[in-house]
Amino acid sequence: MTRKRFVVRIVGAVALLILGGLVLFSALDIILSNDVLTVAEYDVESPKINDTITIVQLSDLHNYSFGYENQDLVALVAAQQPHLIAVTGDMIVTTQNDVQTAVTLCKKLVEIAPVYYSLGNHETDNFALFGDTLTQQLADCGVIVLEREYVDVEINGNAIRIGGVSGYPYTGEYRDFDTVEFMQSFDAPDCFKLLLAHQPEGMVCWGGMEKYDIDLTLSGHTHGGQVKIPLIGVLYAPDQGRFPKYVEGIFYKGGDTLIINRGLGSSGIVPRFNNPSEIVVVKLSNCG
Repeated sequence: MTRKRFVVRIVGAVALLILGGLVLFSALDIILSNDVLTVAEYDVESPKINDTITIVQLSDLHNYSFGYENQDLVALVAAQQPHLIAVTGDMIVTTQNDVQTAVTLCKKLVEIAPVYYSLGNHETDNFALFGDTLTQQLADCGVIVLEREYVDVEINGNAIRIGGVSGYPYTGEYRDFDTVEFMQSFDAPDCFKLLLAHQPEGMVCWGGMEKYDIDLTLSGHTHGGQVKIPLIGVLYAPDQGRFPKYVEGIFYKGGDTLIINRGLGSSGIVPRFNNPSEIVVVKLSNCG
């Protein structure tokens, strides 16, 4: 064997090893991103809060199951000992006439803490196709569904207004008058205001956080960008375009706070990559 042929074989073998390693890494990462639950913890301080409140937020399940009937997800939520559970939409899938995964999960969640559920675009689009078979079942098991509605509650000695909206809470020049009326009414009191808004863009991209005095907004929708390329990041997100900025984490504008949950499931044919599923845990406390 000539030296040249030997070198070619060595280079080919190394290339195959690298390729095989990349394939193995990618396959393992897809499994971990889609089947391993993580917890993202955030601290939010406000003078309107007296005693600490723990909120668990779930979003974007898309009919996925972590263990039989989501028992692994339920156990992780229970371990956080929340005072309330916020569900911010897309727990079902637009094209699947199946709401039982979400209903079964919520039946278990209400045994842990009060559950407040705002709709996402998959819920509203699913209702347009199959009719709304979800909200009454959720109400029957004790879930409080909020669609351009709010409730005033006392949690651990704190007065809290909790509202929910499926679309964009603020759209700049475009006016959805029903949503505008809801937001103006929701924004009225001086108590701590918690908004469950599935799509974050209206608040963080288009000026909603400056327009309204909403202490904390919880959102999902972005799936953390679904696919993160190592060393590059997220390439695209709906409504935000290329290299989006607001796909996960905590953001501050106009004195208010917004948290975007990476979510639990995937949508479409592309699985999550380099982007683990998560639940969000928020600790509300006094800033003194």
